[in-house]
Amino acid sequence: MTDQYVVPPPPPDSPLEVTIRTRAGDLELLQKSGGSAAGLSGSSVTIRSSAAPTTTETDERKSQTFIWALVAIVGAVVLFFVGYFLVPLITEKPAVNNSGQNAGAATSTKKTPVAAEEPTYFGHTSFFKETPDATREFNPYLTATGPIDRAFIVTMIDTLTKDASSTGTLIELATKNSEGRPLIWGEVASIMGAPELDQAVMGTLFMRDITVFVWRDKTGIWPGFIFKLKDGVAPLLAQRQALGIENPTDRFKNLFLIPPQTAASAFADTQVSGQPARSLSFQKPNATFTYGWFFRNYFVMSTSYEGLRQAITRL
Repeated sequence: MTDQYVVPPPPPDSPLEVTIRTRAGDLELLQKSGGSAAGLSGSSVTIRSSAAPTTTETDERKSQTFIWALVAIVGAVVLFFVGYFLVPLITEKPAVNNSGQNAGAATSTKKTPVAAEEPTYFGHTSFFKETPDATREFNPYLTATGPIDRAFIVTMIDTLTKDASSTGTLIELATKNSEGRPLIWGEVASIMGAPELDQAVMGTLFMRDITVFVWRDKTGIWPGFIFKLKDGVAPLLAQRQALGIENPTDRFKNLFLIPPQTAASAFADTQVSGQPARSLSFQKPNATFTYGWFFRNYFVMSTSYEGLRQAITRL
């Protein structure tokens, strides 16, 4: 078997011409064909690198600059006022007066009046504007040879008032303690064996100095007591608080020098010289505990209705 060979075709007569087109060639071709080379002279490409700001952009920048400047000015003004006014108010210490109390405490008292503190030692000044029928010094600590009890006090008052008229005599007792200081209410109540009553009423509302008196007539010896409101205490407030002394009713028995026996069940409204008062009756004749407010600042209580009437006529 004879092998068959494929004979490749012969190469072309001339090699394939490859033409490289250039700009110079194009121009030459156009000139030969009668065209114009003006359109191929090169196109200019504009590249904006850093263009100058337009009018609108300039206005916006000016506006922003103005706003920031205004904010800075306002901020500076605010900081000035904060530093000048607010900081001193926060950091300022309260002023201290000569008594060692700060000014803040003094300011607060304008809203709520507080009674002035009285000295521990004080002198006695009678609340009577018109002199009573007699005045006797009452200092049980000078004459006592034994314990100062209720029996001793009753005997002493009886001795001091023996020269009283049978028709009635108002006598002031100028009380003193062992140091020569006037007795305060708590001390008087203690030596008489009587309750001190409500401390919130007697100790907070009234002055330490009190006026003690005795009304003596043919029916007996009847002690009484006059209190004066402290400066700064409102009379209406004190009157409401004083109602608290009425209970219990048997607390007043020892204010009588002679036992008054059984008390009535409750206080009753009454009038003394045309002024309102409250009274509590006892079984013993003429034994009537009576109290009331007179001339706004005086709180008077007595173991005798007539004794209270005689006392307030001299206030």
